[in-house]
Amino acid sequence: SSDLGKLPGGCKAVVTSRRRTDVDARMLRLARMEEAASLSLLEVLAEDRPLLAREREQWPTLHQQVDGNPLVLRWVVGQLGRGSCRTLAAALDFLRHAPADNDPLDYIFGDLARAFTPEECAVLSALSHFRQPVEARHVARLAALNPLNTNHLLGGLANRSLVEPDLYEERFRLTPLVGHYLRRHHPETVAQTGDRLCNEVYALVMENGGSRH
Repeated sequence: SSDLGKLPGGCKAVVTSRRRTDVDARMLRLARMEEAASLSLLEVLAEDRPLLAREREQWPTLHQQVDGNPLVLRWVVGQLGRGSCRTLAAALDFLRHAPADNDPLDYIFGDLARAFTPEECAVLSALSHFRQPVEARHVARLAALNPLNTNHLLGGLANRSLVEPDLYEERFRLTPLVGHYLRRHHPETVAQTGDRLCNEVYALVMENGGSRH
């Protein structure tokens, strides 16, 4: 941030992704990196990491798998050469099954997740079943919430970079890593919204299938 350049001489600053309530801090919302930025970061990291340099053709896949999150990207790169993680594919698999004492998703999302209201958890769980952006009204149905309340919840979650709204904030997409975190730590809520989705799809098929398409 340009604010760091305005600090007086001798003054120190701590930049962290953790939310602090015990100190007066300035919060900056950082969006996901675009692919070009991820590749530039990987170029720098690969200077002293031969295993990463050897996997150059997998860098775009790495960017997609971590959804442009620089913290998770650096964590995955840091696993190369440790244990059986000799490739990016192995490091990404380790990410999905990371032990509790080395889980980057809990480090990044844990503080936020522990503060989720039941309604916020339901909204996020509903979104976890979709790969494409979803209209808020569909999220409300799966989360069993009022549509107006759902819009308000989605706006708050977007401010915390947990969901990505479209330009008009009409459709929303869940950050894939958040979905992965929810499936590990809130499986019951994810299952409930999944059951509602199955029922909705079944009803649509029965009402509009066959010659009634």
